[in-house]
Amino acid sequence: MPYGAAAIYKTASIGAAGTIRDISADGMFIETPLAHEVGDQITIAFNFRNSNHQMNLKGEIARSTDTGIGVQFLWN
Repeated sequence: MPYGAAAIYKTASIGAAGTIRDISADGMFIETPLAHEVGDQITIAFNFRNSNHQMNLKGEIARSTDTGIGVQFLWN
């Protein structure tokens, strides 16, 4: 689903901000100019649109492109 929410994320080596461009029950795409390694664990914090409820999710970077990262959620 197309999206457009700000996100703060952290890997073992860096903390940064990006924009969520797509989200589903399985994962999301975060637009960011920073390069990241596929397989890195990531923690993401963001608010749903029109809500003050902050979500804190864990995931794994499944794809890295010039425009951002694809994250698969880890539900454990």
